[in-house]
Amino acid sequence: QQRIHTCYSLNKNRICEVKVTDKHVAESLKHFSIKKDDLVMADAGYGTAQNYIYAQEKKADVILLIVLLFLLAIFQQ
Repeated sequence: QQRIHTCYSLNKNRICEVKVTDKHVAESLKHFSIKKDDLVMADAGYGTAQNYIYAQEKKADVILLIVLLFLLAIFQQ
């Protein structure tokens, strides 16, 4: 089984990046090129502390659906 990870640009109205992985590779923002001042919106599969921190390191704004346990992990670092 394979997974397809896609990045869709609302500005360009098209898919910008595609990565195909096996079923063992988790959803991650690291699959995509994120730049300073980008606005990243992602569903619950991407709502982890690691993805939030990665977006912040890239100086991007991020909107994620975050489960409370992930939120606690962010503030404990």
